[in-house]
Amino acid sequence: MHKISKEFVFEKLKNINLTYLITGLIILCGIILRLKVYFYNQSFWGDECNLGRNILEKSYIQLFRPLDYRQAAPPFFLVVSKLLLDLSHQINNIDTRDLILRLFPCICSIASLPLLAVLVNKMFNNNKYFSWISVAILAFNPVAINYAQEFKQYSCEMMFSIILLLAFVSLDIKTVSYKKLALYSLLFSIAPWFSSTAWFVMAGGFLVILIDMIKDKYFDKNKLFILFIPLIANFLVWDLLYYQPVNKALYNWMQNYWAHEKPSFFTINNFSKMFVDKIQNLISFPYPKYLFVFLFLNLIIFFTTIGYRNKCVTLIPILLCITASFMEHYPFEQRLILFLLPMLIILYCQIMFVLKQTLSTTFILIFLLIFISINQFSHSSTRYLLHKEHYRNFSHILIERTNNNFSNTIFTEAEKYKYYLKFINKPILTDTVFQNFETSQLPNKVKTLPSGDYWIEMSRYIKRYDYAPKLKEYIYNNPNLKVLNIWTAPYDENIYLIHFKKIKDYN
Repeated sequence: MHKISKEFVFEKLKNINLTYLITGLIILCGIILRLKVYFYNQSFWGDECNLGRNILEKSYIQLFRPLDYRQAAPPFFLVVSKLLLDLSHQINNIDTRDLILRLFPCICSIASLPLLAVLVNKMFNNNKYFSWISVAILAFNPVAINYAQEFKQYSCEMMFSIILLLAFVSLDIKTVSYKKLALYSLLFSIAPWFSSTAWFVMAGGFLVILIDMIKDKYFDKNKLFILFIPLIANFLVWDLLYYQPVNKALYNWMQNYWAHEKPSFFTINNFSKMFVDKIQNLISFPYPKYLFVFLFLNLIIFFTTIGYRNKCVTLIPILLCITASFMEHYPFEQRLILFLLPMLIILYCQIMFVLKQTLSTTFILIFLLIFISINQFSHSSTRYLLHKEHYRNFSHILIERTNNNFSNTIFTEAEKYKYYLKFINKPILTDTVFQNFETSQLPNKVKTLPSGDYWIEMSRYIKRYDYAPKLKEYIYNNPNLKVLNIWTAPYDENIYLIHFKKIKDYN
């Protein structure tokens, strides 16, 4: 065997591209975190249950029409999800069914990591500090990690944002061939069917193309036809066959919800506070009072480091989204603006250009990234779960203990349980947790029940109402009722399933 010399080792180490190595390790950490929360396989929460019911109950064609249960999602996202479920043959296994439906969002979230690395390297000429920090922010962002394991479209929208940004950064209308331009055109046609927010991103990209053509006085009729005719035709089909029917079906409810229940529309009076709050919910800045100052400084750097093409594709989607919120057309809310996360990361990381690339700075950054990675892996998977509910957990208990007979069950969330318990027909009572217990029909209903065993689930606790704790108190303190067993969620004692017995009739 040949003896390996120190000089040989050092020579090999010199040939390692540190930018790619560290970026790759960060991406690997991000992938592991996403798989960790994915395989934790928590129960679907309310919106996931409702979206899942649409997948189970509708045909592929019906997924292009307005959905039921106040849900909306891009048709191709739904089609891919339903296809994966059909191919897996896991429709009747409520544990693996959830995993299958979450598979596409998880793939999208994982794919976003290397895609962002390619994008920022292309935009900022392989600046290693920028690459490391920007990819790390996405890899360890709690919101992005959460939506890697939710059956919702937001990870898909984020992935398509990055793909579209990469396409517009790469597309040179003067030099691109007809064949390649046709592929770009196909991407721009497909994107809105996977991601409705793609229109925000494409608005900035097509503005860049138009500026390029006007500035260079370059007007190739064939290229104009290939690029714009399919785009216009696709927009008309998308708008008339998908968006308008969905808007008509859901507009009034959505408008009321985002204006009053969960305010997410900007006004002149609320903008400064709401913008900071909403952005902080997506990408946290340690000193929120100085967020506008931080963004302003980054914008100054941003306008001095790159050309107008990169400025437009990054800033225009953010500005359009803010404008749409002012016009009450699009809520500026955490999950709905997840597609803006790559653009916001690019803005936040402009400060990296202030750092000089020295050996000591490189060492400090690598040490910091190692520390952050270890810290992220030290946390439980539940830290990354934004929505914790117990529908599937309680469904397992009810299926096992009642033998699929739910006639003696009182549901507070019956519509959500229909995703898991397809045999629900006519429960004793379907109550609502959106009230104080004093207004509930439940006590009067219990009085009319004959002696026997009964079940009641409380899978959702609304903190502004006293329904959950008061219901438990009522059952435990009622001398005519005997609690046989109670299952409580580990994260909240007000989430519970109670098996009780009515031991005698009321006088």
